[in-house]
Amino acid sequence: MVQYFTVGPSQLHPRYTFHYQQALEKHIGSISHRSAAFRSIYQHTEEQLRALLGFTQNHRIYFTPSATEIWERILMNLVESQSFHFVNGSFSRRF
Repeated sequence: MVQYFTVGPSQLHPRYTFHYQQALEKHIGSISHRSAAFRSIYQHTEEQLRALLGFTQNHRIYFTPSATEIWERILMNLVESQSFHFVNGSFSRRF
């Protein structure tokens, strides 16, 4: 099985067009994040990720659009006055 966990720009999965078309036909982008349909999609996605990655229920899975947003959330929600970070390369130096 091929896994596509690369940083952007990323290689698209060979069946990307097929899956994207299915999502458009099912109006996935228009589903309310509070609806039962969304909760079902989210639950299925979480179950599949847990199986693929071997995560137990003790692990939490978060979906975020970018590393930059993760950095912002860390600073806004976890840092009171200052923080310390290991830097390993130019990308982490930004943080």
